[in-house]
Amino acid sequence: MLNVSQNGNILAATTLANTLAPIELPANFQYPNGIAHASDGTVYVGSITSGRILRISPNGHIETLFPGNDEVFAATSLRLDEPRGILWGSSPDFLGTRAPNGETVRRPPRVFAIDIRTGEVLRLVAMPEGGFSNDLAVDPEGGVYITDSTLARIHYLAPGATQLQTWAADDRFQDDRI
Repeated sequence: MLNVSQNGNILAATTLANTLAPIELPANFQYPNGIAHASDGTVYVGSITSGRILRISPNGHIETLFPGNDEVFAATSLRLDEPRGILWGSSPDFLGTRAPNGETVRRPPRVFAIDIRTGEVLRLVAMPEGGFSNDLAVDPEGGVYITDSTLARIHYLAPGATQLQTWAADDRFQDDRI
């Protein structure tokens, strides 16, 4: 942040990083990926390898909002729908799990919604046609837009809907390198 005098001279420059004390994440919390914040300064951080989501209060207190489970196995691209108290996220299984025969098996990617008051999973929505949920955004009415890195689409989940609809599709979104 820049501090400017009445005549327009820059008095001092400070950054937010200089004003916050570092927070140490729990030792068993691996590969933070998704992150979202609330207007009160609360931060939510998801793990890409476990689906675990931490809630970090403005005073630095860390608690597990959601431990992860078989249905939410990764917590990426977190976005907070603050008016409705819902934390949305993507759960793509890019790591997969090991089958008894040693083969890597990937679970279908999905999008999830978690109640930030209780940590309860409110919604699970599978990506259509083997799509890969990548990033997402929440609109002011509570609808969710999801990019699909495999099918070269942007999906939309209307408030209260149970299935995604294609919002945009264009071959220019497709890249054979993905």
